[in-house]
Amino acid sequence: MHELGHLILHKAGSIDGIEDFRSHEKNETEANQFVGQVFIPDHLLNRIDDATHPTEVSGLERWVSVVSQHCGVSTDVVLIRLMDAGRVSQNEYNEYREWRDRITPPIPATGGSRQYRHREPIHIFGDRYVRTVLGALSERLITIPKASTCLDNIQLKDIRELERYYAGV
Repeated sequence: MHELGHLILHKAGSIDGIEDFRSHEKNETEANQFVGQVFIPDHLLNRIDDATHPTEVSGLERWVSVVSQHCGVSTDVVLIRLMDAGRVSQNEYNEYREWRDRITPPIPATGGSRQYRHREPIHIFGDRYVRTVLGALSERLITIPKASTCLDNIQLKDIRELERYYAGV
């Protein structure tokens, strides 16, 4: 949804990393705000009781969980939406991210097979988005490098494998 925000708001898109999600750069901030507005309307945001706002950042996940679980979004999305509403400060959000990064174990450098790399974009972006990108590629509305960028930078062989996957071959 963040990437769709870039396409709608800025008429450009690319696959961002987590560092872009946390960026204060104008386009990234606007794309993050777009996500919050789409997934968390005001009436749901109002379910979060400011009277129970935790004093420690470690309690923020529990505090916003009623909305994050209902909307199927991360704590980050809810906190950014609360920041936009003036209910959480940028400093508090930054402290939460620092705390969260300290308790989250790093992703191992080695591990799993890349046998199904071609299907990862479906899990990341959803079936409709992937089919739209492949359709645009098929109709020559976008180039293979652009399709790769839109599909989490998968390689040409993975694009072809993804096309075969959808064709049922």
